[in-house]
Amino acid sequence: MTDADRVVVVGAGIAGASAADHLARETDAEVLVLERGAAPAAETTARSGAFVGFWGHESPACVPLLRYGIRYYGRLLSTAGSRVRFVHGGRLRLATTPAGDADVRADFESAFGRTVAGSTATATKGAPVQYLSGDTLDETLVLPGLATDEVTGALYSPGVGYVDDPAALARTVLDRARAGGATVETDTTVTDVLTDGGRVTGVRTTEGRRRADAVVAAAGPWNRRLLDTAGVTLPVRNTRGPMLVLDTDEHGLPALYHEESGVYTRQNQDGSLFVGHFPGQYEDASVLDPDSVGDDVPDARRDRSLDVLGRLCPGTRGASVVDEWVGVRTVTPDGDPVLGPTDVDGLSVLAFNANGIQYAPAAGRLVAADVGGFDPGFPTAGVAFDRLG
Repeated sequence: MTDADRVVVVGAGIAGASAADHLARETDAEVLVLERGAAPAAETTARSGAFVGFWGHESPACVPLLRYGIRYYGRLLSTAGSRVRFVHGGRLRLATTPAGDADVRADFESAFGRTVAGSTATATKGAPVQYLSGDTLDETLVLPGLATDEVTGALYSPGVGYVDDPAALARTVLDRARAGGATVETDTTVTDVLTDGGRVTGVRTTEGRRRADAVVAAAGPWNRRLLDTAGVTLPVRNTRGPMLVLDTDEHGLPALYHEESGVYTRQNQDGSLFVGHFPGQYEDASVLDPDSVGDDVPDARRDRSLDVLGRLCPGTRGASVVDEWVGVRTVTPDGDPVLGPTDVDGLSVLAFNANGIQYAPAAGRLVAADVGGFDPGFPTAGVAFDRLG
């Protein structure tokens, strides 16, 4: 490619917005963003928990990407005014069984290369992470109201927070892209990536064919279907992301993640509480059609999540569910993002392992570097498409 070519970005969520922003500001390419919805970032991005920060278990491939993203958001949010806020509340990963505690300890030891010899240990990867036994946690005020007698062990990651309105974040990034010359079109569904002789020539949409010298697939759970049309197999699976919104302020910060059940929380600044469920990684996932996943959380899943929450935070018992939805996550075989060029010349993909908001800025930088022919400033081999064979 040369900088004078046209790049079509498919999807106007946070990944597509970041790609458009970096392409518009850092290359001379003509940038066109095509969004299937009536508004940008109204689907996967809007349904996200929007966590950003160092959990402590990031792979070596992801640490420099996350560092870049944090710096990017730091600059962006310092000028975004009240439209987007970052809430820095931390995260507490809890185990309530001896087996769960053993898993938490093992993950800490694997991530930091050190043994947990006693009831507490602290190490740093981007930000401090602390292991606390259940008894030690009972002597803290990390989360007043937590039933610490239930806890066998925990990892406290104070460097984690969340963006309170991820859709507004994506729109803010898109505004930067437009200011740099990008064009954004909504209500335009891309149905096919068009190729000739092994390279991209354009896309077919509901509004007709569009010429393109390069295509960036940033369509979340629709990426696999899109790449199939170009003869590219994207080896990802999906999990459902149910979210309940509770009318309660009896939780507080930090966010919780329960090791045994996969139930997690996010206390919002408006007093509501998000209660979600993460069922596991690639081996627990399947291939889903995102268009067939409805918004109703199954009764059994709702009851189980509320039961776990009530046991961990008794003050939330009886809180009303005021809203709910189900998102569709993408999960990768090794837990790291799949970013950059595919086997088809001119076709790139931005696929994440359920942490798209964290890594979207680095993904955008990587795409721009590929188009512009410059060094992105961080290693990319660990997240490259071809690493998965």
